[in-house]
Amino acid sequence: MKIYDASGAIVGRLASRVAKDAILGEEVAIINVGDAIITGSKEFVLSKYERKRSMGQHHKGPFIHRTPEKFFKRIIRGMLPHKESRGVLAFKRIKCYNGVPDGLNIDVIKNSRTTIHEFVTVKDLLRQLGGKQ
Repeated sequence: MKIYDASGAIVGRLASRVAKDAILGEEVAIINVGDAIITGSKEFVLSKYERKRSMGQHHKGPFIHRTPEKFFKRIIRGMLPHKESRGVLAFKRIKCYNGVPDGLNIDVIKNSRTTIHEFVTVKDLLRQLGGKQ
């Protein structure tokens, strides 16, 4: 089982790495998903997700999950062939946690953080969108 620490990692880069590992048959767990970052200014990122949330109808979607675990897992799903059987099986191999659960005490794969001037953490973004974190 591979365990990734998402604190300080860029969401898209980590999600693509996790999707690739899951397709290859690895069980993957991601911890601290609320501390992952989305690059860009806070105003730009917030307006992007506000626009996406206001599209469509409230009962048809598009839906933006307000918990970090579901939000991050949805990003990973977009990088998998989730309508094919191998994508469905890969998606089931992925577990996301906001924090560190008790049962995971295996070596954690840290991600190197590059110097980024403007970013928003997933936790802060979801709090602005109405999450109860």
